[in-house]
Amino acid sequence: MQPNVTKLFNHLAGALLLGVATGFLLVNSTNAALAQAHEPFLALSINTLFWLGSCLTFLVAMYCLFGAQPLRQAALVIWLAVAFLLYQAGLVLSGARRLSAFLAGFKATFGISPGIAGWMLEIIFALLLLGGCASFLVTRLGKTAPARSRCAADGLKIHCPACGGKIMFSPLNAGQKTACPHCQSVIALQSTPNFKIYCDNCAGRLEFPSHALGQKIACPHCQSEITLLKPL
Repeated sequence: MQPNVTKLFNHLAGALLLGVATGFLLVNSTNAALAQAHEPFLALSINTLFWLGSCLTFLVAMYCLFGAQPLRQAALVIWLAVAFLLYQAGLVLSGARRLSAFLAGFKATFGISPGIAGWMLEIIFALLLLGGCASFLVTRLGKTAPARSRCAADGLKIHCPACGGKIMFSPLNAGQKTACPHCQSVIALQSTPNFKIYCDNCAGRLEFPSHALGQKIACPHCQSEITLLKPL
């Protein structure tokens, strides 16, 4: 489930960014006046700013669509969104109101007012930032979960001979003595295999731990009473 969610987000992010990059390229190509206007934060012409932004956005979009490393894809989306939002903050600190002050070309190319174009970009990059963070966390957790599962699978299990409580321990601690967490009896951490016997009545196989030797139980297959004896 996790790989499917992150893959879907990466593809959606790539498609959105590809649309943004294409939009900037079209605006740049159809508005020669952009080369004359300059923005106050980086002191670049609007034409140069749009070319740089569209190229960076296009590269991130291609990696999101065709890359094979979800963590890096999400990290690049986060980086691009943060860069956009920081640039917005830089414009405000430089005296400009918002990026929309430099998006007049969108009106001539797409018929979209600069204000609406600015709001659209801000919403897109805010959503990409939130989605990128969520995708990064989901992917990161998905990578660590199998490691935890492997650790659990590699653990050894015994039953306390005094109370029968189950105790899990690492193979690295085999041979050590410790207090049983259930009854506090001192026990040696030695892995003991379960015994396997067959019911005399139905021949059904039963498996039980060593501490259960001598107990009488109902066979889970036929319900007849049997005594758990050590197999010959």
